[in-house]
Amino acid sequence: MSPTFVLSVSDGARVEDVILDADVDEDSFNHEELSVEYFEHALDDDASETVAGEAIEVLNVWDLVWPICPLHERAMTPCSGVWVCNGPPVHDLADIGRLNSAYP
Repeated sequence: MSPTFVLSVSDGARVEDVILDADVDEDSFNHEELSVEYFEHALDDDASETVAGEAIEVLNVWDLVWPICPLHERAMTPCSGVWVCNGPPVHDLADIGRLNSAYP
């Protein structure tokens, strides 16, 4: 049995708990072409994208949009372990988990 992971999202007044799937779709990664180090990095990115995506979904249900690109004032999306703004131009703002350091 896989362990259960719970993500708690709060806006200060509400809390929503989301159960995260502990299983990783390893078939989406080509093991033969990836080094062990890169494979582990890809798994970390996949996990951070899952957590970020679930947090965004909860906030959307609450009619909240986050995170917002400070340059383009539009919602960002998680991709390959970073927060991405679709611009134009498309750009990375910060690693997931390090967004505070990107805001002035």
